[in-house]
Amino acid sequence: MELKNISYNIVNKVLDSNIRIYYENHNSIFDAIFKELNYFIVNETNSVGEHFYYDMKIINDYFRYINNFNDSLMDMQISNLVFFHQKCPPQLKKEDRIILGNSLRKTQKVIFTESNRIDWNFDNSRTTLIKYGIPKYENEINPNRKTKEILILNLRNNDQLQTLFQHIKNQYQNTDIITSIAGINIKKIYEILSQYKIVIDIDTPVNALSAISCGCISLGVDKFDEKINSHIQILDFRTINGLIQNILNSNNINEVVSQDIAYIQKNYNFENFEKLMSSLILKTKKEPFLK
Repeated sequence: MELKNISYNIVNKVLDSNIRIYYENHNSIFDAIFKELNYFIVNETNSVGEHFYYDMKIINDYFRYINNFNDSLMDMQISNLVFFHQKCPPQLKKEDRIILGNSLRKTQKVIFTESNRIDWNFDNSRTTLIKYGIPKYENEINPNRKTKEILILNLRNNDQLQTLFQHIKNQYQNTDIITSIAGINIKKIYEILSQYKIVIDIDTPVNALSAISCGCISLGVDKFDEKINSHIQILDFRTINGLIQNILNSNNINEVVSQDIAYIQKNYNFENFEKLMSSLILKTKKEPFLK
């Protein structure tokens, strides 16, 4: 059957205009945003078999990709796109970055923020900067309708965030935590986010950008865009209750958030993201398989 699958994949690249993607979840709001592109997507592990063929696999975790590379997908002539959502870990030394870059030299890589592009500094033509595309929140943002104070996004099971939730809830009872958004579309996610004044996430810029687009102040550990003032960097978790109090007592929050929403709609435009991502996916589908 393996030869049959290889034949399907090779012929499909040439003759089939549809694009089938084996998608590895990132467990962030990015999953819901990517699915807005309306490709044929499968992400169940057990779906790779004799009755399926794909144009490419999309991986949202480079570390898992390097350490658990699926040879069966490569043997079936399936190309890979690797997405880089986080900054380069500080423990990764310069020589380690070079080794990583060399190991991915034949793999299409996508980086989503300018700061991360500079941080990784991959030096080859198969690295593309495509800024996150944040769908517009269609409802009117009315701060007076925000009925809840704080939401913590712990979508990747971080023990530190679970501890932080208990710490914050001791002072702010109107605090919630979400540990999964699997299967929820972006419209529903926005309905949830828009209820809160503050959203805390220490994982990826896409969660912060989505929260701000719903009229929230975002708290996180990285300052990924210096022009966005509604995203506040947490420098010391021991002082987070005071930081929250300052935000809740501020008189100009609504003005700052409104300015950032306009900035996000322009600089993290979903239509641009859709156009650039679709172009790269089509290019990856058509190009010769590189092993």
